[in-house]
Amino acid sequence: MIKPQQLTLYYSPHCPFCHRVLDALRELGLTPDLASNSAGGIALKNTFSDKAAKNALKQGGGKSTVPCLRITRGEKVEWLYESRDIIAFLQAQLK
Repeated sequence: MIKPQQLTLYYSPHCPFCHRVLDALRELGLTPDLASNSAGGIALKNTFSDKAAKNALKQGGGKSTVPCLRITRGEKVEWLYESRDIIAFLQAQLK
């Protein structure tokens, strides 16, 4: 099982697919707090207002598309794109 602290969600407040992922977090009991940039331990990075986050996403994941979930497992980092894939991963790992 993955821990929320191993996850970072890159999103934009103007992206409907990002809102789907944020809604899924709420359904899992991990209410997003956009002011503190976290959702139950999952770090939230707003690529619209935070250019450093957008650059980190592009450099690490290879593209700046959101939503994107960064999964850290020890030394290995995975970048998961597509809202449906992210939601399925979260439901499987955090239920």
